[in-house]
This record gives sequence, C-alpha cells and structure tokens, in this order.
Amino acid sequence: MKVIFKSNGEVKDVPDGYARNYLIPKGLVVLATEAELKKIEENKRNESEDEKKKRDELLLSAKKIDGKLISISEKSGNDGRLFGSVTTKEIAESVNSQLAIKIDKHSLDIKEPIKLVGEYPVKVNFGMGVSSTFILEVTSS
Repeated sequence: MKVIFKSNGEVKDVPDGYARNYLIPKGLVVLATEAELKKIEENKRNESEDEKKKRDELLLSAKKIDGKLISISEKSGNDGRLFGSVTTKEIAESVNSQLAIKIDKHSLDIKEPIKLVGEYPVKVNFGMGVSSTFILEVTSS
C-alpha cells in the first residue's frame, strides 16, 4: 500500500496490514491518492518559493552591511586597553541602531575577544549560505 507520511511528506510502500492496523489509526500517514500527491507537490513548490524569498532578503541585508563601518565607544585606560571587552550583544545592538538591520548576536563570527581600541573585521553569518563582513571601530570614551 502506498502511503504519505505526515511528518515529512515522504511517499513509501508499506505492507497493507501495517498501514491499516497501525499507521492510519495513529494518524501518522494518509493514503497516497492523486489528490494527496498533488497537495504534497504544491506544498513543496510553496516551500521552495518561500525559501527563495527569504534568501533574497538575507542577500539584501548582507549587501547593506558589507564593508560598512560600525562604531562602538567603550571606556579604556591610557594604553588603549578596554575595561572588559566588547560583547557580541553590544555589536548586534550597534548594527541594529546604526544600520537598522536586525542581526542575532549568535550569527557574529569574531576571531578573538576585542579588548583593545582599534578596528576589527566582523563576519556575520545570516544563514542559508549568506554571509557578510563589516568593520567594527572601537573608540575610547
């Protein structure tokens, strides 16, 4: 018997008794009729269109942020050492306030902790293979 698993939309042949006595009563599958197969194809098409739209939005955000200069002012000593370090949360908030682009602090890729005044490259991984790099300028306040 050909069935469609509800969890992932996979179409499989299973033994008739297994489908009738276990899978269908538990609501795990539906019979693979032409109408159900068309529904599955339509859902897959819609998902791929949604993914394309989301990827386009991510690419647009990446272009807006690529190569930009983001400034953060921190307290520091005379030698340029910061009192503490610049956190990814502070960086994400600065990007949001200066460029109006909402990014997650977990998407930031920083090579080493920022503890000195200066300029640092920061990579942003937006997901879906989209990434961008901007320059973080840490100044003394």
